[in-house]
Amino acid sequence: MSDTTDRLNLPYILPAQAQKHVTHNDAIRMLDAAVQLTFLATDMDTPPDAPNPGDCYAVGPTPTGLWDGRAAQVAVFQDDEWAFLTPKAGWRAYTLASQSLLVFDGTGWVEVVSSGNEFQNVALAGVNTTADATNRLAVSSPASLFSHEGAGHQLKVNKAASTDTGAVLFQSNWQGRAELGLLGDDDWSLKVSDDGAQWSDAMRVDAKSGAVTFPNSGLATQSIFNLFRDGGRFTASAADGITVGAFQWPDYLTLVNSSTATGHGKFVHNNASYGGAGATLPPSVNDLVSKIRDPSARRLGTEFWVCEVIRGNGSLGPFGVGGETFHLMLQARHQPRLSAMTFHGYFRAIDDTIMVRRFNGQRLFVDGVEMQGNTSIEPAMNWVSVRVEDAQDPRNSYGYYPALLYVYSKSVGDRLQIACPCLTPGVVSVDPDIGPVSALNSW
Repeated sequence: MSDTTDRLNLPYILPAQAQKHVTHNDAIRMLDAAVQLTFLATDMDTPPDAPNPGDCYAVGPTPTGLWDGRAAQVAVFQDDEWAFLTPKAGWRAYTLASQSLLVFDGTGWVEVVSSGNEFQNVALAGVNTTADATNRLAVSSPASLFSHEGAGHQLKVNKAASTDTGAVLFQSNWQGRAELGLLGDDDWSLKVSDDGAQWSDAMRVDAKSGAVTFPNSGLATQSIFNLFRDGGRFTASAADGITVGAFQWPDYLTLVNSSTATGHGKFVHNNASYGGAGATLPPSVNDLVSKIRDPSARRLGTEFWVCEVIRGNGSLGPFGVGGETFHLMLQARHQPRLSAMTFHGYFRAIDDTIMVRRFNGQRLFVDGVEMQGNTSIEPAMNWVSVRVEDAQDPRNSYGYYPALLYVYSKSVGDRLQIACPCLTPGVVSVDPDIGPVSALNSW
């Protein structure tokens, strides 16, 4: 049998022991210190000069003086001298200095509950479930309530930078189905998914203007009212709405600096490239329809031309970007227009960088991704979707706005291919992989 108890090391009174009261009193003193353990202060390394009987401290890691060698022990002033207890993991104490409840974790005293029952800097909190390193606050319950305290109530989701995400995610069987909030920018967005992997943008609210768009609804994917003559297809006629005649440059785009435009290739109805009896599609046309049409829709549909613009030798409109000088090759014609417009088309740079300029108040998108300024199109990019949203305030509108579309090139002879230009009234988020490319009965 041991001479002391297992947990507090209290001394036993042994058989035939002399002066039993000494052993008994030692045990009483240890109980007096350990039961209802209360510290005047913690992490104390220097004993106080004039302690009172019963004063108790949690000794710090580098004690000195009468506490030397007693690191992490409990010091109690009893009978005019310091007595020491060695705490074990799980001991609890209350500290008067910070008015907080502490627990000994085996090496030091850790705060559990602070003054006023407030939890501060708690690593994890799980309510009826288990929290983890990512979900540091986890709640499992039929509902959660966040109520006011005398007035209103705000639920705040804060992110570090504009390009980060601050959102609320809705899941079904732990797979994402809907997410709303600031999704990679400062516009408010809603996106949805049916499998948790592929997501579709459902709604967007512009942070600056408050304009609401529905990227996959309404005009953009149902039908588009194209303000460009003859549907913007670079042609003078369209017999029966399917076949088109010879290429003709439209009057809604203006060639600048002696630039020239030719019909580079045509999408042919019932083309041989996809099993029809018509002509084979030129490579550039085939590259485009491979980007924007499902395989089943690449054989038939309304014909359209791919136009190729070659920069002339003029020097109008010099424009410096990144230490290089570009010159205009084409622009939208100066003509009456609505106050809110969207241009969409497909561009392909052939020889060198082509620059699309973004003016104040405009939003410029390449393949559906918003650009933050003037944007270059490189030959390696192949065909790209270009969309310019221009929401001119009606109170400032003066009937036309010539800055809708300005396109520049580096050098004389640089080539740019264009297909399916479309000018739509209002601000419309055209799907970059569908676009206003005419088919037989739909877009």
